[in-house]
Amino acid sequence: MNARAALRGSLSAAVLLAACVGPLLSACSTPPAPEPVSVPAPSAPAPVEEPSPATALPPLPTTGLLAREDVRAWVDATAAQLVVPREEIARIVADARVVPEIQRLILPMPTPAKPRTWKGYRARFLDPVRINGGLAFWTAHADALERAQQRYGVPPEIVVAIAGVETVYGRLQGNYRVIDALATLGFAWPTEAPRDRSAYFRGELAQFIALSWERDLDPLQVRGSYAGAIGIAQFMPGSIRQFAVDFDDDTRIDLHDDAVDAIGSIANFLAMHGWRAELPVALHARVPDQGYEGFIAHDLVPRYSTEELAAAGIGCAGDDGIARGQPAASAPEDAAPKFGLVDLESPDLPTEYRCATGNFFAITQYNRSFFYAAAVMDLAATLRQARTQGVPQKKPRKRRRA
Repeated sequence: MNARAALRGSLSAAVLLAACVGPLLSACSTPPAPEPVSVPAPSAPAPVEEPSPATALPPLPTTGLLAREDVRAWVDATAAQLVVPREEIARIVADARVVPEIQRLILPMPTPAKPRTWKGYRARFLDPVRINGGLAFWTAHADALERAQQRYGVPPEIVVAIAGVETVYGRLQGNYRVIDALATLGFAWPTEAPRDRSAYFRGELAQFIALSWERDLDPLQVRGSYAGAIGIAQFMPGSIRQFAVDFDDDTRIDLHDDAVDAIGSIANFLAMHGWRAELPVALHARVPDQGYEGFIAHDLVPRYSTEELAAAGIGCAGDDGIARGQPAASAPEDAAPKFGLVDLESPDLPTEYRCATGNFFAITQYNRSFFYAAAVMDLAATLRQARTQGVPQKKPRKRRRA
């Protein structure tokens, strides 16, 4: 056993001991009433020894981002929370670089000449490249997709569609060093951005350092998107630690090159966010001229029964084209589905409305956008139809050379 493995083992044991002790203490929330005791007469207080001064931590280097006092303070605070040694955290952070391109990419796009529309957004993802690529991906990994459906209840077309929307089935995973992306957004968040999310990215930076330590990854070599998302599934580091699975049982989780691990991880993510096999994703909705606005699920939570929607003049009907399964054995008998209204706007066209179930909102945990979840849903339905009926797909158009 090398020194790093030994250190990791001892630190993990300490964390495990603390985790075991915590629940035992919290279980004793109501202690028994104390028995009465006699109080002795006060006596002269015993001399109190002066506490020994805390052992000062050795100074950190001041290279790179560590030249900033706030970054060094973050290293100390993070080292106190993780099992990763302080020196290792400092070494990683010292090598991180602030990348101006990442700062630009995280900013909202300048106001376009034409507003963003559902019609245009949908067309970006329901294109021949993703449809043909999705059918090929489904055929290549049919066994893994079937296993994922059996284990997690998520149909193959949904898993395939997410892989297609995220990275075109692994082709576009991003080429930024994850350490640079997370450090840039955590410690150099652009001041002109409308909302400061630097705390979130500092948290993901800590997750990434922990992930690299746990899995013997070189944190200076892992690459991903400009926001720090990793692999075919584009999981953030915290999601990898929480939701990624070794779905091919090769003792390691690889979301970069192992499509089987990516398939299992996507399905597990959705299942952990409430996916129910027996429910549709969303149904077509008909809304009245007014009075429906309060039912739009801006908080991404389905709250209304079909009876409540009907009482407001909102009708839900149709078939979303997504495969359904049997309810989980653990599902409560009275688990009637709840719906939230979703509006998909195209300023030059009538707004499209859908009655979305919890499955739709599970997809929004990937990307908190009605457009995103609806695009995944529609790509999935298109893939299932094409695979079932053998519908030929158009070939991508070749670009003309200038």
